[in-house]
Amino acid sequence: MARRGFVRPGLSDWLFLALTLVLSLALLAAGPEARAGAALFLGRTLFLPFRPALAIQPGAPEARREILALRERLARESLEWSTFEETLRENDRLRRLLDFREQETSPLVPAQVVGRSLDRFGESWLIAPGGGAPARPGQAVVSVDGLVGCVYAADGGFGNVRTLRNGALQVSAMLSGTRHAGMLHWQPLAGGLVLTGIPMHVPVRRGDEVMTSGYGGIFPKGIAVGEVVSTGDDSTSLVKRVVVRPRTDFAETEEVFLLGN
Repeated sequence: MARRGFVRPGLSDWLFLALTLVLSLALLAAGPEARAGAALFLGRTLFLPFRPALAIQPGAPEARREILALRERLARESLEWSTFEETLRENDRLRRLLDFREQETSPLVPAQVVGRSLDRFGESWLIAPGGGAPARPGQAVVSVDGLVGCVYAADGGFGNVRTLRNGALQVSAMLSGTRHAGMLHWQPLAGGLVLTGIPMHVPVRRGDEVMTSGYGGIFPKGIAVGEVVSTGDDSTSLVKRVVVRPRTDFAETEEVFLLGN
């Protein structure tokens, strides 16, 4: 007679027990890699519903400390790499400055760009000359790549510079190949830096070099300005409108030179 409350194991229970014993013995006899694979399989199948309860929560002190330590290390290495990149850029700028000063025969006064501003005419810079030499209105300003602009005001040793990207500045410039000259000025709606006054019959090609002509007495002849990027007719169809890309990178330039003093 069966005892009350006792449930006799069925065939499926015995089969499950036997399968469990066989798997246990197989895992004991297997190597570490097989046991690890079996554990991974069970974790992805049998124990999957229980993983949220068994997982270490993000707020756990130990896990949080490890995460913070990893973030700190990542930030430190990122900062070190950024500093290294800036050092490389600074070395490259210094090499170019030295090469430029060796090649340039005119008196040069180095200056640092300490401020940039925009008004209705365009871009202006504030520069601080070095060596105790103050800036003077009318001085040409150049970079290692080419013409930057002209000092239009000076106060306390600092110089206010209208760059080529300022519509209040006009520069007499010429095509290096044909030697035809025109007026260069900033016209954002017309494409940027525009050279006007070049006769229609003059051949102008994309990539032609543009330099200062020396007319007007402010900018010495032969200072690189940029290269032609496109041409077209002006409103009168009597002369060409030549769009020029400046050689100076106005966004990246930090050091400039004043010509003469």
